[in-house]
Amino acid sequence: DVGQYEEPEEYLEETVLGVPPARTEASAPAPCAAKAPPAG
Repeated sequence: DVGQYEEPEEYLEETVLGVPPARTEASAPAPCAAKAPPAG
């Protein structure tokens, strides 16, 4: 369910790339770690 994600990108990253949401990337290295952190 997309509603559980704060950012649409997090849903895409977990479903398409198979990585955890950005909020947990600190404990789990992921391709998204190279991108700038989300505003907020």
